[in-house]
Amino acid sequence: NIDLGGADRVLVSLAEHVRGLPALPLRALVLLRQDGSAARLHALAGTAALLSPFRRPQLSGGVFRAVLVSITWPVSIVRLVRVIRAQDPDVVHVNDLYDFLPSLAAKLCGVPVVHHVRMIRSGRGQRRLVRALLGGVSDRVVSVSAAVQKAYVDPAGDGSSPWRVIHDHARPELWVESAGGVERPASLAGDRSLVVMLGRIEPWKGQHVFLEAVAALPQATREAVDFAIAGGTVPGKEQYAVEIAAAAERLGVRYLGEVEDVRGLLLNSDVAVHASTEPDPFPGTVVEALLAGCAVVGADDGGVRELIPNEQVGLRFRSGDARSLTDRL
Repeated sequence: NIDLGGADRVLVSLAEHVRGLPALPLRALVLLRQDGSAARLHALAGTAALLSPFRRPQLSGGVFRAVLVSITWPVSIVRLVRVIRAQDPDVVHVNDLYDFLPSLAAKLCGVPVVHHVRMIRSGRGQRRLVRALLGGVSDRVVSVSAAVQKAYVDPAGDGSSPWRVIHDHARPELWVESAGGVERPASLAGDRSLVVMLGRIEPWKGQHVFLEAVAALPQATREAVDFAIAGGTVPGKEQYAVEIAAAAERLGVRYLGEVEDVRGLLLNSDVAVHASTEPDPFPGTVVEALLAGCAVVGADDGGVRELIPNEQVGLRFRSGDARSLTDRL
């Protein structure tokens, strides 16, 4: 995508790691649909990246997008096949649930495919469709959490599923032991306790739930604690970001926008909140907050249950329920 997300950062790290394996010298080449922040990150890491535009058959794209993909997909397949034949890879790793076309192109070239799934579709029909498509184009499927695997794998199967759960890792510099006097961002100067919600600003991430929960806290608590929301806007969701910024200002919650120094923010936060209203496959913000030593409150759904298995690790609240979040805070 044009904007930069956790999956993009993990892919940058994965490619860099592959290139650095001493016992198994490998070459890593990344193929991206469009230029943007992810391409620049790969360049900084020293990983070669190619650009080859192709259509993605997104289930959420609507009828028009579906028709467009159906018309243009042969062109995309031809482009992808040309790239794969020219580069002659031993394995093709596909990093998104919707990218079936690269998987199909690799199969046409006789190259094994590992498909990485980071998304939980809610509809039963959509899950069956995804399972059928992945079964046809993938030799192995990696899911970022058991919650993701459970969404697609037939529980009545014969146990021969090609799926494997491999959790994403977080940036190692976030380990709390390495804090070493990291200063709080200037915009949050002060010594009061800090509660932060970090993540892209879009409805399913639940910033509105967080604000509603903060509004219901006792006045004395709200006056004694700093609350902040941090995250970049998402194309097509700008109006939601405007509404969240306005609601935060009315409540006295700091709206930080996109934050470059995530490490400095988390290492100086006391509580981190995850409030997604839909099953979050494996929220990197929860991993990073735990590594930074925050007390974490997370929505009780998806991969959060694997990250916060009990109350010694963190607290969970009913997904989408602001009152439940208020109680946990």
